[in-house]
Amino acid sequence: MMTKNDDNTINTAAAARTRLEGATGKRFWRSLDEWADTEEFRDLIGRHFPSQMEVAIDPVTRRSFLKVMGASLAFAGMAGCAPRQPDEQILPYATNVPNGMVPGRPMWFATAMPLNGYGTGLLVESNMGRPTKIEGNKRHPASLGAADVWNQASVLSVYDPDRSQTVMQNGRVSSWDTFMRTIQTERAKHKQNGGIGLRILTGAVTSPTLAAQLRALLSPDQYPAAKW
Repeated sequence: MMTKNDDNTINTAAAARTRLEGATGKRFWRSLDEWADTEEFRDLIGRHFPSQMEVAIDPVTRRSFLKVMGASLAFAGMAGCAPRQPDEQILPYATNVPNGMVPGRPMWFATAMPLNGYGTGLLVESNMGRPTKIEGNKRHPASLGAADVWNQASVLSVYDPDRSQTVMQNGRVSSWDTFMRTIQTERAKHKQNGGIGLRILTGAVTSPTLAAQLRALLSPDQYPAAKW
């Protein structure tokens, strides 16, 4: 026995079907089940999975088949999105592990990061000599254990692929010994003339330690004619 509501439902479904038959433009599937009712799906299964054709067409077992197929597509997409990592050899220590370092156990170091003229107390997690994570220092009055996005992201600068891997001089690869010899020569030259022509270029300095070192460098007994 049909009721008035059933009759309205049938009329509404018929009207919707008629409206969709004349629809134009892009159409999208709302589920894998809806896609499975198309000729494109059956043609795909027949070409790539002929042995599963009966399973895909049978509405009882088709849902399980679609679950497996959906998982396969998801894993294939994840594998395609993973960037290819460069080949790199991982070698053990040639000598004993450095004192105080235990493989697999991180070490923590207290430091501070300046940002907009203010220093934030931080703790840096280091694994086998490489900083890997930054957290706030609960004992620092400025951070009280908090760390913002700038603090968290600063560790990425250590692994910047564009960062210089060695000492450079005039755009060419040099060495640390060459750098030290050059510095010693310049120091001796400016020591004789009191720092005439010596210029020190820095950003905003908020570190009391660095500011004291710069003042000592410009003192009368060092390089009084130099400019900061």
